[in-house]
Amino acid sequence: MIAFVELASIAVLLLHWALSPHRIQRGLESLAIAAGAFVGEEICLRLEGAYQYASGWHLFLDRMPVAVLLIWPSVVLSARAVASLLTADPLERGLWAFAVVWLDASLVEPVATHAGLWSWNLPGPFHVAWVGPFGWGAYALFAVWFIERETPLLVPVAAPLLAQAVILAAHWGLGRWLGQPEGVVELLAALAPGIIATAVASRVRSRVRLPLKEALARAAAAGLFVVLLALRPDAELAVVFACVAVPYLLLLPPLQSVASASASDCRTVTGFW
Repeated sequence: MIAFVELASIAVLLLHWALSPHRIQRGLESLAIAAGAFVGEEICLRLEGAYQYASGWHLFLDRMPVAVLLIWPSVVLSARAVASLLTADPLERGLWAFAVVWLDASLVEPVATHAGLWSWNLPGPFHVAWVGPFGWGAYALFAVWFIERETPLLVPVAAPLLAQAVILAAHWGLGRWLGQPEGVVELLAALAPGIIATAVASRVRSRVRLPLKEALARAAAAGLFVVLLALRPDAELAVVFACVAVPYLLLLPPLQSVASASASDCRTVTGFW
């Protein structure tokens, strides 16, 4: 299963790069994001001991699988593409990227943990600490903000450090009062991102147009975790997965729109994700 994820992560990154009209710029941004992700994960792995990766990964950079480094640019740049459709302001784009990545990670983290790709040492819904999806979003916020301000060289150091500051502030402001949820509370906590995102998606649907190439790249990445859940099915996780997937499905274009877009040089299709 881990070998499949490693190969899929390479394929998704290459797909994002190949579909980009500015491949050199995309490559440099990807390197900056991957470097910043490494710094951020090293803080979590070595200093905080929040989680650890399974030993079955084939290639590591210190304690972090190289495949995970390859996933980070796709996650952040895909969220940036969505955010760019909603606003032109760099900070607002960063905030939208935070929301998109938080939703994505709310889908990724429980499925990946259940599949045994990594494990958390902190409590949370479906054995995933709340700082997992939140931390992914915080890093995306600052990475996108620096890239939008045309200062990608600040991403490798400044973005992970600022993200850690936000995580610590959130922990001491609210997180430390949250005990380990159980039963119905656990399920509701896991469903919350999908419920909130569905409400937001339904309001912005009419004014968002996502290029077909971005929609395909995001669909490919989401498909990886569909396969993981299919390989190790779980009824409660399937409910969470379905809820988080609602915003994706709600704003997907009808098939005839996709066909029309493909026939006209694949310019655009209506959709939020």
